[in-house]
Amino acid sequence: MSELSLPQRLRRLALSGSSRATMIVFLSNLTASLLGFASTLFATRALGPSSFGVVATGTALMTTIVGMTDLGLGTTGVRFISEYIHTNTPRAYAFLKVIFRFEVVLGLFILTIGALISPWIAGRLGNTPNSVVYLAFIGAAALSAAVFYNIILQSYQRFAYFSILGIINGSVRLIALITLYSTHNVTAINVLTAYALAPYVGLLVGFLVIPRDFLKQHDAELEKEAVRKIITYGKWPMISFILMSMIARLDTLILKRYYPDSEVGIYGAAQQLALLLPLLIGSLTSVLLPKAGSAQTTAELRSFTRKSLVGSVGILIVLIPFVLLSPYLVQFILGDKYAAAVPAFQILFCGDLLSLFANPGSVVLFRLNRPYIATYANMLQFVLAITLYSLIIPHYGSIGAAWGNLIITFASSFIILPPVILFLLRKDNLPLEEPAK
Repeated sequence: MSELSLPQRLRRLALSGSSRATMIVFLSNLTASLLGFASTLFATRALGPSSFGVVATGTALMTTIVGMTDLGLGTTGVRFISEYIHTNTPRAYAFLKVIFRFEVVLGLFILTIGALISPWIAGRLGNTPNSVVYLAFIGAAALSAAVFYNIILQSYQRFAYFSILGIINGSVRLIALITLYSTHNVTAINVLTAYALAPYVGLLVGFLVIPRDFLKQHDAELEKEAVRKIITYGKWPMISFILMSMIARLDTLILKRYYPDSEVGIYGAAQQLALLLPLLIGSLTSVLLPKAGSAQTTAELRSFTRKSLVGSVGILIVLIPFVLLSPYLVQFILGDKYAAAVPAFQILFCGDLLSLFANPGSVVLFRLNRPYIATYANMLQFVLAITLYSLIIPHYGSIGAAWGNLIITFASSFIILPPVILFLLRKDNLPLEEPAK
């Protein structure tokens, strides 16, 4: 049988189960993203760059807090639960129960610690009000606890329900902002309050959606084993998530320290417009992680990896025109006052294109029980972020922040992709082992 051409591979991949699942997740996430984008559009047009910079600072803090408190549980949980859910249900339930308890306690901890340290953080960010910082903690508490819903829905591969929380959050937030807009109460604090409180509605509804059979199981020994495995295997994802969360919005926070809110608002608008690609990458990862976890041999995992990378090439081809058309898109969507966001958007979008290949590579490394490689890449990103952002942003503002982001993503890809390529060149068909205890 002759080798399939790239168009034939893309056509076959488009009809595969993974592609259909990815499309379900992507369309659901796209709906949630469109709702969020509508909210952002309201905020950017009603507030203007300066006031929107306050909102961008608050949401950057919220994102950072959620990332730092994830502790890699999302990746670690899906890695084990997706493996055991069909072969050893009691063990899968033990993982679910341990993670569920931890996420509830973590949400309460975020609320408490936020009340104590918000004034100190506000002081480090120049003239940022305390209320902006604590609203970020309030929103982060709900978003952090809701991470458990993503874990269980990914593990069960119930992709049609995966983004229901995002849709609920986006709908509630949009309704709140429309109400503020119609009553002429659109202020930076009011908008940020809507962003912070909307996730609590999703938190309540989500509990009714997820499977809850695991709550009925009581097996102390299995739960102890789950804790040991989470710690043993999860230390690498934990380090990765802590490092990545510290730099995920470091560009925005450093920009806030040196520049007025108007510059932060311009950069925040560019980030919001560039969300399409991270949304797609997140959708791909949501589908790929449990499917990689269910692979039992190296041959199965190689086949999965090749399909993933071919799919990334197809997506890359489709998305390149967005970079070329961005000058028209930015001004059409946000208005002339955000025209300065175009260069930053183009640079950020190009960096995200690289992630189309690095993210599937990270998923493969996790299944090969080599999460430390991704952690090394994150360590490099952390060092580069601290160095580049500190040197570039004070002099070049939002453009410097965007270039720093691109360089960091490029450097990380050179650590993640080589071992994945070497794995693809192998010819063996060996069973995939569990992580060492």
